[in-house]
Amino acid sequence: MRQRLYHRLQQLETESARVHSLRDCRDGRAALERARRKVDLFLRFCGVVQGEMESKREAFARALGIRPRELDQLMLAGIDPIHKYFVEHRVLEEIGRRKAAGTWPSG
Repeated sequence: MRQRLYHRLQQLETESARVHSLRDCRDGRAALERARRKVDLFLRFCGVVQGEMESKREAFARALGIRPRELDQLMLAGIDPIHKYFVEHRVLEEIGRRKAAGTWPSG
């Protein structure tokens, strides 16, 4: 009986690992799609159009005002380049000021 129980526990552990793996894959794809939409929105915000012979990475770096290599370094370090851009250009500060003044659209 113990052997059957042990065997069943092994099966459950294997199945649990498979389910976790599928969930991680699905979550990873969803995160990638959110990141793509975020970059596209940022490019539109900056008025940057991807050139015919330009990768999205190059257009994104151009919108940030940095080189593609610097963008790679930020990403590898786990730094959100869009958030960094908004902080450095005081966009977040201006949004906070407008919200406090009641002039920021709330919708």
